[in-house]
Amino acid sequence: MGASVIHRRALCHDGFPETFHDYDADYVFVRNPYQGVIYMPSVFLNLSGSSVLPEHERQILRELARETPDHDRLKLVVGNREYEVSYIPWLDGFSISYSPLSRSAERVASQLEMQLNGGRTFSQVRVDNLIANPPGGSWLHHNELQEKVSSCAFTVNKNEFPCQDEYLECPVTLCVPDKGVFVKISLDSNVCCLFDYDTLNQLVTQDEPHPISRKVITEHFIVPRDECHFDTEQSKFVWHGPEENYTYL
Repeated sequence: MGASVIHRRALCHDGFPETFHDYDADYVFVRNPYQGVIYMPSVFLNLSGSSVLPEHERQILRELARETPDHDRLKLVVGNREYEVSYIPWLDGFSISYSPLSRSAERVASQLEMQLNGGRTFSQVRVDNLIANPPGGSWLHHNELQEKVSSCAFTVNKNEFPCQDEYLECPVTLCVPDKGVFVKISLDSNVCCLFDYDTLNQLVTQDEPHPISRKVITEHFIVPRDECHFDTEQSKFVWHGPEENYTYL
C-alpha cells in the first residue's frame, strides 16, 4: 500500500487563528500577518516498511523542509515515532534525525533520506559533494560563508525598526524581505544593508560581488541581527561590534 501524507492546516485571518482539518490539502502552514509564513511543527506519514512516497508528496516534504525557519526543524510523525527533517542549502540535501535510537528508526530515516535526496542518503550527499569539491580554499570559503549567512538570518518585522520601509529594502530586490540578513557594504565600512536571505544566498553561490561596493563577499561582511542598529541621525544601519559600547536605537 502506498504512503500518504496526512495534513493538518491552520490559517490566521486578521490575527485570529482559524483551524482546518484537511486531508486532501497540498500545503501545511500557519500564516501570520506580522511574521510571514510559519510552518506547523508536524506532518503525519502513513508509511509501511516498504512504502514509497509518491513524487508529489516527496516534493511537498522538500518544500516544507526548505521553508521551515533555520532555528526550527520540520517534524515528521511515522507511527508512534517522531523524526526531524533538516534542509542543508549549501549541499542541497535533506538530513533526517530521530530519537530514541533504534534499528527500525534508522531504516525509516535512511529510506526517507533516499526518497528526498534522489536515491542517496544524506551521508552519500556529503561524500558526493566532497568528491565534486575537494577541500581547499574555495570550498572552505563557501562553506563558512553560507553557514554565517544561515546563522545570521532572521524574520523581518518592520515594527521593530525605527525607520521607514525604504531603509529596509534589499538593494537587489528593492523590496522589504520576509527573511533578511544584515551585510556590511565593505570591510572598511560599518554601514550595513538588509538583504533578502534567498537573494544573498544566490549571490554567494554564484560568486557575485557586493552590488554596492563590488567587493568580494566574505563571512566578515555578514552581521548578526543584534550588532546592527539604525542610526537615526545618519539614516543608515550601522554595525557595532560586540566588544564596543553602544546604545540601542
